[in-house]
Amino acid sequence: MLEVSVIIVNFNTGDLIKNCLESVFSQKDINLEVIVVDNASHDQSVEIMRGYQDKVTLIYNQENVGFGRANNQGVRVAKGRYLFLFNPDAVLEGKMALAQMVEYMQSNPRFGLVGTQVIKGKGGGYSIPQVLYPAQKYTSLSFSFLPGEIAWVIGASMMVRRDVFEQVKGFDEDFFLYGEEADLCFRIRKIGFSIGYYAEVAVRHLGGGSERSTSSSELWRKKQNGLHLFMRKNYPAYENEKILSLHIRRAKRKLFFLSFQKLCGLFTEEKQKSYERYQVVLETSEKMLHELLKSSLLMRNRELSH
Repeated sequence: MLEVSVIIVNFNTGDLIKNCLESVFSQKDINLEVIVVDNASHDQSVEIMRGYQDKVTLIYNQENVGFGRANNQGVRVAKGRYLFLFNPDAVLEGKMALAQMVEYMQSNPRFGLVGTQVIKGKGGGYSIPQVLYPAQKYTSLSFSFLPGEIAWVIGASMMVRRDVFEQVKGFDEDFFLYGEEADLCFRIRKIGFSIGYYAEVAVRHLGGGSERSTSSSELWRKKQNGLHLFMRKNYPAYENEKILSLHIRRAKRKLFFLSFQKLCGLFTEEKQKSYERYQVVLETSEKMLHELLKSSLLMRNRELSH
């Protein structure tokens, strides 16, 4: 069996994926394969990847099926004992990165999934492992009964045991983009494995490579949809109601002050983006809260009828 299957989901990152692939092919002392799943890119991605068709297994989707579903497609044809899920807008730092990751996972069998150090863009800074799940800080929920201290790691660069990935049935394909890696890590911990973080291996991640043409409001809508799906799946209704109510109050307060600044002629481009963000937060949170209360009411009515 191959040691590592590198799986890259591509969407309109043709100008970036070449550097990504070259960083993978430069890896030493590792037996690997590379699988690229293209989500119906409409840039030069397909032409660029054809230049690697002797080195890469290519899967072309007729539509953008989302990050999690495309990764699951890649895993179904993968032959590696370990799966390295990698973003096309990222590059591996160093030629021994994947060999080090495999050695680390072999030495630490308690880890079902391990994230790397992720350096943000050209300016530096780091994406650190998270000890709380999305919006958990607004709840009274504790997941201290789960193994390990790390809740989840960023999905741009992570290695997972193939048998563990298959045991949890991979990514939840209800997630389109955002939130799916936190959900995957949560389910891996629930079957008894810890989430690891190996800072000795680093990748440089541009971030948002596939979202460059997405408007700020649409980007926030995608992020809110991912957050709300994670909450619905993993938190009880009363905690969701608490989180949503808090988000609604905060969004209204922010919009009030931003509207006042706009009237006073103090509006900047950055404040316009903030205004669009909180409009989306308000709209999506109110919608989810309405659906939640409606569902709770229907459930109470059914209980009374019995």
